Amino acid sequence: MLFIDYSSAFNTIVPSKLVIKLETLGLDPALCNWVLDFLTGRPQVVRVGNNISSPLILNTGAPQGCVL
Repeated sequence: MLFIDYSSAFNTIVPSKLVIKLETLGLDPALCNWVLDFLTGRPQVVRVGNNISSPLILNTGAPQGCVL
């Protein structure tokens, strides 16, 4: 029996590899570029009460609740 934990799958997406896979599946290049732009360079901040951290730029993973 084999169990695979996909619970962190969206946190570990490498956008460049995803786009290569989408291109090999025949997805329109403009849409591939949009996916790459959407998943790279995203700022993330943490807020605790009234305190907000400095932004951290993310280049892996997908946003929480993302439909990808």
